[in-house]
Amino acid sequence: QFGSKPARQLFPVLLQLPNLQDGTLHRCFIDASGLVPEWMFLRWIPQLLSYVDFYQESFLESVLLRLAASYPMALYYPAKFAHGECTKRFPERTMGSFACRLMRLLEFPRLDRFVQELSQVVVPCMKVSNMASDLARKLSAGSELTAEQYRTTVLESMKEAFPESGVGVGREHEKLIPFKSEWKKLLNFDPERQIADIWKFIEHIRKEMEKLVPRHSTLELRRYSPWLAEYHFNDREEMLELPGQYNVDHKPNVVNHVKIVKVHNQLEMFKTLRKPLRVQINGSNGKSYDFLVKYGEDLRQDQRIQQLLGTISNQMSLDQHCKEHQLSVRTYEVVPIRSNFGILGWIPNTSSIKSIAVRSMVRFNTAGDVTDTINREYNQFLLQSSGSTPERRPGLTALYGKTASACTPEKIMLKFNELRYKIKEDALKRALFEMAVSPESFFNLRANFARSLMAMNVACWILGIGDRHTSNVLIDRSNGRLAGVDFGIAFGAGARDQPIPEMVPFRLTPQFVSVMEPMRTAGLMHKCSVYTLACLRNSRKLLKSCLEVFVREPTLDWLEAARYRFQQDDNKAAFTWDPQTRINIAIRKLNGANPKVLVAEELRLGQVAQNPEYLAGYLKLLQVSVPNLAEGNLSVEQQVECLLQMATSGSILGIAYAGWFPWF
Repeated sequence: QFGSKPARQLFPVLLQLPNLQDGTLHRCFIDASGLVPEWMFLRWIPQLLSYVDFYQESFLESVLLRLAASYPMALYYPAKFAHGECTKRFPERTMGSFACRLMRLLEFPRLDRFVQELSQVVVPCMKVSNMASDLARKLSAGSELTAEQYRTTVLESMKEAFPESGVGVGREHEKLIPFKSEWKKLLNFDPERQIADIWKFIEHIRKEMEKLVPRHSTLELRRYSPWLAEYHFNDREEMLELPGQYNVDHKPNVVNHVKIVKVHNQLEMFKTLRKPLRVQINGSNGKSYDFLVKYGEDLRQDQRIQQLLGTISNQMSLDQHCKEHQLSVRTYEVVPIRSNFGILGWIPNTSSIKSIAVRSMVRFNTAGDVTDTINREYNQFLLQSSGSTPERRPGLTALYGKTASACTPEKIMLKFNELRYKIKEDALKRALFEMAVSPESFFNLRANFARSLMAMNVACWILGIGDRHTSNVLIDRSNGRLAGVDFGIAFGAGARDQPIPEMVPFRLTPQFVSVMEPMRTAGLMHKCSVYTLACLRNSRKLLKSCLEVFVREPTLDWLEAARYRFQQDDNKAAFTWDPQTRINIAIRKLNGANPKVLVAEELRLGQVAQNPEYLAGYLKLLQVSVPNLAEGNLSVEQQVECLLQMATSGSILGIAYAGWFPWF
């Protein structure tokens, strides 16, 4: 009410108070929130909606109705998402009067059509592949599907993936129509007695869909959505606002917000797992804006992580040392539209570290791109160490687990070093040098690289974010700053919930360290890590409150997100989310706990603990990564030293999942 920024950041903590819905605090909350300007709630719209039941009255009713009246475009996407999720469970006609009033305020037929057409901007065969994966996951989840549930799942998924032939359907989507009858054959199977046959048929469908993936990365929008390709802004029509313009630090000036004028016909497909597409939109201010349209993932988790990283970056901007060293974490806009579809703001002038790695290996390595060679040799090492053969190859969980238990740390480190030296040690450093226009420019690029890397690494470690493989780290070619993307593995899920545990605290692999030669981790990297961690430890009260809100959010399933990223046939364990443990570990990090001790605890609580032999092997490799430190709380400097040693340890990197590519 009085403009306090810390109070605004702590607001969602109030949502967890008991008796807010119908108890003693109900009236008090409504009266007090009515005195606060609407724009101050903009930051927390996703959290507000997660505590709302569309089928009954809510203590948040007045806040949301005020927001819908003043800033309808800020509320449109998250409210439509929440409404869509509710109507999956209950008929829309049974909704309460509050929900009806809210949705009436958000009626924008032209925007509805725009979003509907945007959902067609996906590689069509990926819809069917995703559908097949969902069905396979339901069949292997432990809770057996009844014949009726199985039939409903097959028919509902068919409606989403296969278009009806007619006007307005893109040609690429029409290619799926012949496969509709093929998918329908799944109805002939009995889920209780013919599981193996269903699995086989699903695999057959997946292979057929792989054949339909476009060979070229440049595609035409009109082949996916003719309506979007022809769309053009007209003053007489309803204006469509570009998503992601509600800066939460001050009152938005909606009149000056950019409107969508036209969508470019050219699309770019990325050959990653989900085959996302980049679209370019012309704004009413004469500028072009790029967005990544992603199908097959629930982007709410990524959105919440961006909110948390934004809070962390804000705290760093208030810290003297962090401000002097220009330490911050780069964030981007995430707009979930449905539970399996959404758009992400594009970070301009960036390339993935993976693309830099491939180019630098081709340019500076005598043997060229050695990625396949390294993967092949590492695979042979895993087979030999685990006592397996190519003909009798176990699942990945067993392959890595047996290697961890059978090999000495020295043998793991030796193999790791052998493979890392197949890549020229300063390949990434040379790539940075080529980005620079002068030696002075290279010096600045390198400093920006180190500052942004360590700020991002420490922030991600606090939040337990994993899966930092080379495609998930971007570098800004104009200034050398790094940014992370794709945050589905969070709150310790990498070490605890994955069948091949991720024991490194963050990515600080050999090429990243070599950029800072000759000081390596001892100079700027160490200093920036200390300043970032000190700032976050000093902000522990605020961060604890934010973590409580996010990890306990009732509509999110962080564990399901973690499992979804790493599906294994031999991974059928059932685990609960247990938010309090996750929160406690993050808080202990902020209190100075030994990072090695925390990873060991997560391993003992996680999937790998199902097999005592594998657990003992991983703990053995973890133990030698860092000399023994105090079991109690450490100073900031001690914590940083421990983190840097773990992140660069050959015994840990040597047993990391090959897809993470720890050798670069």
